Amino acid sequence: MHVLGWIFFILLVLLILIPFTTLSIRFQYRREGTDDELGVTVRWIGGLVRFHYSVPLLKRTERGDLAVRQELRTGKGKTLTVKKRRITPETILRSQKRFRVLRRGVRNLNDTMRRFLRHVTCERLEWATTIGTGDAAETGVLTGLAWAIKTTFVSVAGRHVRWERPPALNVRPSFEAKRLESKLLCIVRFRLGHLILAVTRLYLNMRKGSEGTWRNTPFRA
Repeated sequence: MHVLGWIFFILLVLLILIPFTTLSIRFQYRREGTDDELGVTVRWIGGLVRFHYSVPLLKRTERGDLAVRQELRTGKGKTLTVKKRRITPETILRSQKRFRVLRRGVRNLNDTMRRFLRHVTCERLEWATTIGTGDAAETGVLTGLAWAIKTTFVSVAGRHVRWERPPALNVRPSFEAKRLESKLLCIVRFRLGHLILAVTRLYLNMRKGSEGTWRNTPFRA
């Protein structure tokens, strides 16, 4: 009984401390030529627990769909799952329908998300793009448009999250050849307790009768 008491005490202390631990998420996207790669790394308890999710391959099929290969690995490099999916226009429409169901089924969704984002800190944001069409005039217009999109994104994001350092943005025009390359690195962190609180608020704000509709919506793409 004495041993069980100590085990219960340790578990209780862990449950109290877990909400104060920090979760760090690293997003990385790279496009070079026709190759795309997306990676997400989640680190918890200073990297003691780490998972890496990657979509290293995006290929366009003969039908015009996108073939995606997904991998989920642990911090030690052990592969947990490998999935292959095909993204079609129907897949995108189903995703939009699910989001609309979520918006209808949850009260104050935007307010809950804004409250959560106030506790999110962006440690690092680097976004570099090289763009060119082979025509100097068109390249100049697209370069200006790319700058406008990036600065607008940073301005809007800055209203909700905190920057640990100023974002590093860059757009390089390629006047001599057709090129579209982009590299994006974003690292954010927040306390696990704030995430738990946001999820709890979403659950409590579900409208009566919407839970059945939400459960009946197919989630499988």
